[in-house]
Amino acid sequence: MRNRDSFHVSTLSPFAAWSSRFLPPGATGTLAIGTHKSAITLLVLERRRLLERRLGPFGYDVTWTRFSSALALLEAMRDGFVDLAYSGATLPILAVARGAPIVALANDLPSPRSTAIVVADASPISRLSDLLGRSVAFDHDSTSEWLLLSALWKAGLGMADIVAMPLTPAKAELAFRTGAADVWVVSDPQLAAAEAAGGRILADATGIMPHCVFYVARRDIAERAPEVLQAVMRAVAETEAEIAARRPEVSAELAPIVGLPAPTLNLALARRTWGIASTDEAALAEQQRIANYFAETERIPEWLDAAVLSNPRRLPIGVR
Repeated sequence: MRNRDSFHVSTLSPFAAWSSRFLPPGATGTLAIGTHKSAITLLVLERRRLLERRLGPFGYDVTWTRFSSALALLEAMRDGFVDLAYSGATLPILAVARGAPIVALANDLPSPRSTAIVVADASPISRLSDLLGRSVAFDHDSTSEWLLLSALWKAGLGMADIVAMPLTPAKAELAFRTGAADVWVVSDPQLAAAEAAGGRILADATGIMPHCVFYVARRDIAERAPEVLQAVMRAVAETEAEIAARRPEVSAELAPIVGLPAPTLNLALARRTWGIASTDEAALAEQQRIANYFAETERIPEWLDAAVLSNPRRLPIGVR
C-alpha cells in the first residue's frame, strides 16, 4: 500500500494531495472523498457540508482530500486511501487495469464543448488536418489524450503524424504559453483559462466524442453501503442543479479555490451540460473503445472488458 506521506499536504490549495484529517476509507462510518480543481460539484459540496448532514443518519463521517490531478487521486483509490472520486473518461479504465477496484456510479451528461484543441490566436492552424507535423501538448493518460487521438483519427491522422508532447497539466500549459508546443489539448476549467490568455479553439469534442466525466467509487463500499452512495449522488444531482441556476455566484465562490478569475470560471461552467445519469451501456461502450485502444497499443497489459466498471447495485439517479 502506498505511504500517504508521499502526497504533499495543503488543505487550502486545489493542488494539495492529502488531508491532515485523513481517516482510513473503508473504516465503518467514514466516506473518504477525493477532489481536484476540475471536480466543481464536489468542491461545492465540500464547502456546503451537505454530505456531512445527509450521511449523518447513516452513521457516516466524510473526509475530503484535494489532489493535484485525477490520476493521483485514482492511484490513491487503488491503494485504499479514497472511496469516491470524479474522473475523466480514460482514467477509470487505466485505473482498473492498474489494479484499482472501482465501479462507475454515474456520469455527467455529455459536455463536448468543455474539452478542446487550442492554438494561439495568430496560429495558421485552421483545421484538424493542419495538425500534421505540429507539436501538441496534452495531459498524459487523460481525457485530453483521448480527444487528441479521436480528432486525429477523424482527420485521417495518427499519433505518428504529430510531435506528441505527453506532459503533466502544468508542464503542458507552460509548453503552450511559451511556444514550445504549437497546440494544447485541454479541458475546462483550464480550457477557459487558455482562451482568456489568447488561445483559440480549433475544435472541441462535438462530433468527435461525447466527453462524459464519471463519479467512481471503490467496489467494496459500493457493495457494502449502496444507500450511502445513493444519498451522495442525490446530493450531487441537487448541487449540479444549483450550479446551473447560480453560475455567476458559484464562480465567484470557487474562483479562489480553483485559482482562476471568476469570469473565466463562469465561462467554463456556462458551457457544461449540468446533470448526471446512472452509467449505462452507452457510456460503457465508450469506455470499451478506450480500453480496446489502450490494449492494442500495450498501454494496458491485456484486453479489458469495460463491464468491470458496472456497479453491482445500480443507483436510481435522476438525469437532471
